[in-house]
Amino acid sequence: GLPWASQHPGCMHACGHDGHTASLLAAAAHLKAREAELPGPVSLIFQPAEEGGHGALRMIEAGALDGIAEIYGYHNWPPFPFGSAVCAAGPVFGANGEWTATITGRGGHASQPHQTIDPIVTGANFVVLAQQIVSRQVAPQESAVVSVTCFHGGTADNIIPDAVELTGTVRAATTAQRDDLAKRVAATLAAACTASGAQGVFDYRPCYPATVNHAGPAARAAAAASAVLGADHLITTGLPLMAAEDFGYYLTKIPGCYLLLGAGRPGETLEPCHSPRFDYNDALIPVVVQLWARLAGLGELGGPEVRKSGSPEVS
Repeated sequence: GLPWASQHPGCMHACGHDGHTASLLAAAAHLKAREAELPGPVSLIFQPAEEGGHGALRMIEAGALDGIAEIYGYHNWPPFPFGSAVCAAGPVFGANGEWTATITGRGGHASQPHQTIDPIVTGANFVVLAQQIVSRQVAPQESAVVSVTCFHGGTADNIIPDAVELTGTVRAATTAQRDDLAKRVAATLAAACTASGAQGVFDYRPCYPATVNHAGPAARAAAAASAVLGADHLITTGLPLMAAEDFGYYLTKIPGCYLLLGAGRPGETLEPCHSPRFDYNDALIPVVVQLWARLAGLGELGGPEVRKSGSPEVS
């Protein structure tokens, strides 16, 4: 494994939040050193529990946004090359929700399926039908995803079980559309169960709202990114992505912008976020320092040449 591999089973820094924290610490040191030049106060939020913990919501409840006019954040993004930035007004990440479907039939011996209500077959039909929701019920210009990610049931090769459990997610460009997708998945489960005579229970758990950038802050962030990386390295198309991020909570309260900074290393195998081999690109740290400094109102030296320092050894 990698030298910084987690010592705690099931827990790891696989998305770069340790790097995000390090880059904000570096920015804090830089801003403090030039505090007299700042045109106004700057607050830095070191937020825990982004991955499933609704940390941003807890920060808001604790008053972290009190007195704050605008908010900015970023996420490293390995699919894009180092030196690029994704920044645009409107949705950047989708809204997501989790669901669990429990299908209860009547178990029995595998040699006599006609005497059972097979929850596995019902579940399989449900999976196939659920994958037709987006392709047949959502307009092609809208962004939406329904994924089934777990299918659990059965204990032996000659026993049809009484019940199975499936889990998955719904994702969409808007929070309202996400909730509508969940209703359609629930209706699909009910239809599959009606057809087989099984009973279905659908548990829906809304997660994060869509992350929607405000026009003014997005324009300012794009200008800062262009100054640091070069205008030809600014990406404004291909959004929203269907990942989800609790930064969206902040943007429902005050204006702001969330950027994606390219972290891909030329010539190296791409390891996406949440891969067990993910490695935060440390060369992003000086880029982030300059980006935050510009958004805080400081002019920086260097400009576009910072994107040439692609070595992960940059500190």
